Amino acid sequence: MVCGKERGSGMVNGATSESVASRVMSVLLLAALSILGCRAPAPVLEAEDLATKIENEYVSAVQTRLTQWRQELSHSWEKELRYVLERELSAKADDSGKVTVDDVLSLLALQGEAREKNVQRLALEGEADQAATAGWRESRRIRDSVRRWMEAGMTQEQKDKIYSTVLEVASDRER
Repeated sequence: MVCGKERGSGMVNGATSESVASRVMSVLLLAALSILGCRAPAPVLEAEDLATKIENEYVSAVQTRLTQWRQELSHSWEKELRYVLERELSAKADDSGKVTVDDVLSLLALQGEAREKNVQRLALEGEADQAATAGWRESRRIRDSVRRWMEAGMTQEQKDKIYSTVLEVASDRER
């Protein structure tokens, strides 16, 4: 035996011809996969498509319901403002049922202020709904990136973009 070589044993630098062949096959397999791309099995893609469809329908239904809820709340607040105005006017009326112009104007000004605050509150609710939707859009962006990854092989640049997107979303949610 000289420098790890033994005549007739098939050993070359401590490795058998079988292990060299398996290493070559592994390298060739990896090269083929990277050239051809990696695709998820059809049932996985179909399940992901169905989950996406269900999620889209759910988000749409939630957005519709939130819009209805804000409209119902606005309507209820308007009814309450009208009721309060009627009560205040009847409380300010004299024995003959008359109310002074100043009293009417001050009550209408108070009602306008209350209405403006209600509109602001509804706008804040709408902004909160939009923020929740923005979070959903971010998760959708990530899902779409992963989907592209599942459908075909990716370059290192594309993988880095997915990782940076995930890190951006995670850091935004931490704030």
